[in-house]
Amino acid sequence: MTATDEFERRLCNVEERTTAALVLAREVDKDVSVYTERLLAQTKVIEALRETQVEQGKQLNLLETKVDKGFARMDEKFAEIDANFTQIDANFAKVQEQFAIQAMGQAKITELLDQLIDKDK
Repeated sequence: MTATDEFERRLCNVEERTTAALVLAREVDKDVSVYTERLLAQTKVIEALRETQVEQGKQLNLLETKVDKGFARMDEKFAEIDANFTQIDANFAKVQEQFAIQAMGQAKITELLDQLIDKDK
């Protein structure tokens, strides 16, 4: 084998390896492209989820505000009801006083009637 033959053999070997390396590089480039696409798609999904969460957070804040206002109104109404019951209790006390006065009047009338009946006997 001459030096030229050896050189050609080695050159062919280098060309084969270079071709194989180029094929592998293309495959790696395709893989990187696929992974890049997947990463971009996942990033878009995460960004969409974040937007959804921000929107839902705003909606929850509005709902919380409405609920707080509703409970505040309920507290006001219960305070009014308590005040009304206080007035009702006061009115019942007046009615009871009137019944007591009425009962004393009836007792006096009964006593006077009994005295008249006793005189007529």
